[in-house]
Amino acid sequence: MLIATSTAVAMPGNARADQTSIHANGGIEVLGSGDAVSAGLRLHAGYGRSFGSGSVQPTVAIGATFGWGSLHVDDAGSPTGATSTALLEAGPELTLALRFADGGWADNHVFATAAWMYASVDEEQDGRTITGVDPGSGMRFGLGVSWVGTTARAIATSTAKSDGAFMWIVPQQLELVFERSGGFDRYGAVLAWGV
Repeated sequence: MLIATSTAVAMPGNARADQTSIHANGGIEVLGSGDAVSAGLRLHAGYGRSFGSGSVQPTVAIGATFGWGSLHVDDAGSPTGATSTALLEAGPELTLALRFADGGWADNHVFATAAWMYASVDEEQDGRTITGVDPGSGMRFGLGVSWVGTTARAIATSTAKSDGAFMWIVPQQLELVFERSGGFDRYGAVLAWGV
């Protein structure tokens, strides 16, 4: 089972100095602008290191991001005035975070991410080029907060198994995103699950 947050590091989560960790998470991403909307799945995986021994520890992580979904764009050549096409993105990602270490197996954190991505998008449909769609390189920047540590503590102290199961259904992370890919700038958010 994939637990969740978006790229900041939280495992194993005690307050000892200079801790290394892995992270993996997945979520639902919705981005839009005046002429394009994208929606789909966003996955992150990486390896990080926290510095210091206090309750607030700076963290640096490197990893990868992967997105799969659809891109819906205004298209004057379409009978409906709009067209949807598949969008696939992948690339390396850097995360800078502040980890709030409390001795649990997962910790809350705030984070910033930056990624270079390659976007694969079908720029032709029904034998014609879709206006504005452009496969190739792109970029993604995000600011987020993860409350996975709070979720983990609530589950650990829950007396009813059903309460713990319900807590994993609730997302553990929110990331606000700017992305440029597929030929369009878009803004939006990701709700994610993981560590």
